[in-house]
Amino acid sequence: MGLDVKSRAEVLALTRRLIARDGVSALWATHIMDEIDPADDLVILHSGRVLRDGRAADIAGPHGLTRAFLDLTGVAP
Repeated sequence: MGLDVKSRAEVLALTRRLIARDGVSALWATHIMDEIDPADDLVILHSGRVLRDGRAADIAGPHGLTRAFLDLTGVAP
């Protein structure tokens, strides 16, 4: 998004409120892992392919989303 930290947090909080309160759907594309809630539905895309989809907590496993992403994509840490 290119926002400062405070504005990014406000946009994320507003989006989550709209989802919870009004039942809207949102497609949120990010590389910032802390924007992803463990209960979020998540799709990991890489090089135009879906590598994994499901609940973020299930994809993260015991080592977290960053490690899962690196393992799935073969990108070195």
